[in-house]
Amino acid sequence: MALAIEDRFNKTNHVLHKMTLDCTAEHIHSFRVEIKKLKALIRLFSFGVQDPSTCRFPKPLDTLYKSLGRLREWQIQKQNIAKTAEGMQYAKQLAYMDTINRKTNSCKRRVMEIMGQLPDLKKYTEQIKNNNPETLTRISIQEFIRTKMLAVQNILQSGKYDDASMHDMRKKVKDVQYIISGSEKAGETNEQTARLKSVQHVSAKLGDYHDLCITLILLKKEIRKLHKVTDEKKLLRKIKDQWQADKLNLRRRTLDSLQVLIQHHFPEACLNQIA
Repeated sequence: MALAIEDRFNKTNHVLHKMTLDCTAEHIHSFRVEIKKLKALIRLFSFGVQDPSTCRFPKPLDTLYKSLGRLREWQIQKQNIAKTAEGMQYAKQLAYMDTINRKTNSCKRRVMEIMGQLPDLKKYTEQIKNNNPETLTRISIQEFIRTKMLAVQNILQSGKYDDASMHDMRKKVKDVQYIISGSEKAGETNEQTARLKSVQHVSAKLGDYHDLCITLILLKKEIRKLHKVTDEKKLLRKIKDQWQADKLNLRRRTLDSLQVLIQHHFPEACLNQIA
């Protein structure tokens, strides 16, 4: 298990170095994926120890992760606004783009500041290695996965499909995705490829839904700031209505995919619901 932790930190460090040289959207995405994989691994380890507080994720890395998340949100917002406005054949220059550019540049400066103050990750690697179980059994990995999917099924059964619940399911499915993927590569489990692909498919849908939620939140804030009814405000309202409809449609399809995933690949979650 020490080797698994060291490997994850090495990969995180590698992508971090690339990002310090060029903070592109691609490098940001790669770094955030590595962080999610590292978080999933630490949560798996925490699941098997008496005192989970000894397996905390490094706070400086988490601060950078969240800051990069805000930067990524504005990058996505720019892409989505430009694409949707073009699809609606709006030819004028959007003042909202200036706002997005300012927010993007501000977030980028903050990211560079945090990266410049980031301590050496070696001490965190050693700290986590020393406070995690030496070995993980297939049973403990399967129990971790089962617990996550039981929690997802519990949310589905509750019928509470608000944005917070969808985000909660997304985080749990992401954990399952990365643990199944990592343990297969390490030869620790014998999960079928079909199950992993199904998890990845649903995870991607949940990710798209989360991104759409954020773009709508940012757009609604901008619309509230515009007091006069202009052509641009009318356009932004049309975009908001389209995205809202897309969001409801995506939520329905995502929930259907979640139910199919559980029925086909995690039937124990249907049989043993959380009380």
